[in-house]
Amino acid sequence: MLHFGEFISEFLKRPNWTDELASLERPEVLNALARLLGVSDFLWDDFLRMQHANLFPVVQDVDALTTSKSRSQLQSALEATLRQVHSGPQVPSEQAPWIETLNAFKDREMFRIDMRHILGHTREFWEFASELTDLTEVVVNSVFHLCHEDLRLVHGSPCLEGPAGKQLVSQMSVIGLGKFGGSEMGFASDIELMFIYAGNGQTTGP
Repeated sequence: MLHFGEFISEFLKRPNWTDELASLERPEVLNALARLLGVSDFLWDDFLRMQHANLFPVVQDVDALTTSKSRSQLQSALEATLRQVHSGPQVPSEQAPWIETLNAFKDREMFRIDMRHILGHTREFWEFASELTDLTEVVVNSVFHLCHEDLRLVHGSPCLEGPAGKQLVSQMSVIGLGKFGGSEMGFASDIELMFIYAGNGQTTGP
């Protein structure tokens, strides 16, 4: 009840609250919202209260919560989202233009997975853990490639000296450890990563 009171207070401060009010008249939306606000301090404090515009549409579209998203579907959705802000080369700055967009996608999809679990659409923990792990893998993979591209534009490609002085591109792999590596992620799991690269070398740029 405390969370619901805070939700209504925040809700009425929004300029378009009258448009969103129609969704609260649907019993299935109110039921999903009541279960969310009654079950989790974490999802209210760290997600819905702080990111209403980004996450409330997830609560409104309760029908979409009945189905999971595969790793390939998440990858395609993220690529389509990033395409809007990352079309063509980007000169990196202190805040790369794709970071905010990717974080919003990550939070929205993680909130969606948590909502599916709260509403009983993932009855077994391994189903919930698998969905979280798939999302994490998609996000980590995308962040690696975006950071690599931003750094390559400034410093050039990392290379090693091969046989007969030939320059070889230095490769790197990102390895998931712990619960991430074991596809056993939960609500409060950390992401432990190990970066393995071919060797010390030089870049082709400054």
